[in-house]
Amino acid sequence: MSYQTVLTPKGFVAAGVNLGPGEHGDPISLLVNQGPAWNAAAVFPSNRLCAPSVRATREVMRSHAVNAVVLYSGNANAFNGVKGAADTREIQERVAQEIGVPSDRVAVCAKGQLAKPLPMDQVRAAVFNLASSLGDSSAHAESASTAVSSSVESINQAGVSCGAWSVGGVVQGGGTFSEALDAVIVCLTTDALVPAFSLDKAVQRAMESTFSTLERSESPSTNDTVLLLASGASGVTPNQTQLDEAVLQVCETLLDQLLTDPEGIAKSLTLTVVGATNHEEANQVAKAVAGDERFRQSLLGASIAWPHALAIAGKTGVCLGADEALAMYVNGRQLCGGVEQSSLPQETDTEDQLAVTVDLRTRGNGRATVRTMLKPV
Repeated sequence: MSYQTVLTPKGFVAAGVNLGPGEHGDPISLLVNQGPAWNAAAVFPSNRLCAPSVRATREVMRSHAVNAVVLYSGNANAFNGVKGAADTREIQERVAQEIGVPSDRVAVCAKGQLAKPLPMDQVRAAVFNLASSLGDSSAHAESASTAVSSSVESINQAGVSCGAWSVGGVVQGGGTFSEALDAVIVCLTTDALVPAFSLDKAVQRAMESTFSTLERSESPSTNDTVLLLASGASGVTPNQTQLDEAVLQVCETLLDQLLTDPEGIAKSLTLTVVGATNHEEANQVAKAVAGDERFRQSLLGASIAWPHALAIAGKTGVCLGADEALAMYVNGRQLCGGVEQSSLPQETDTEDQLAVTVDLRTRGNGRATVRTMLKPV
């Protein structure tokens, strides 16, 4: 399949630059929806202390219409008081003036250091340069995606063609695995001609099994934003199922990219709990086990601390099957629950992706998945 990007859907243009001279400034990019439709949906963080970018974009979403999105990395512009909010409004107004759209239809997404004032002189110059260099080529897509990733080696965009219409997306990654998870910023695009409520259903459903599964207990989550924009440029209106499947496919690819450590040190972990009484209890166990540091570190060695992990599951107080029946599988190999194997084969230790399944054996259909990254301490 050919490499596809956030600009795979028709009706979108983008550009990216660095703030300041050379390659040392924080990156910033601009994505513009040229229509003929500007429908949009969004998902925001639950943290009440949100950054100005989130508050401003929430206001934009009152109309369910977005003409442009500004994305910048290296600076979350959070906890900067009145100035932080004023700087965000100025960015919206300057982008609106440069590309000729209403300022209340310019979304802003940011991630990076907290309580760090924006270098507004550099931002003003960058907005002018971005507006004058917009395009829809692969080079423009690469420029825009590079500008929202702290590592030039990271792949952080994806797309899928569905005949006459398509879906694309970009995720703001980080130079390290901790930076990648400190805020989840995703911008999805489609040239399908669909209303905002259909977009909302699609992005909410995709989130449930992708970005919402991330274990981010140490993340402040002040800047999380997921946007889905529709240009309608294809003139095609897919049904809800078709839209849901395409958006989910792009989100799954972006999540896999986000959980790839460019340093080659961290490993991704997908931990799934099955056989729980209900989904809520499965989710409770999944978060507890995936967040336990002793178990996490054991997954990076040859000896897996599965008894400790099962004890953590029991500590949550959820309904469990008999202890001798509880089972755990790591990369398809059963470690307990009828077998006497407490370690992985040596070659498994070199794999970059770990898939753990914990079966609570309650005969219920509760199921939940948590995804995160592991790094040796």
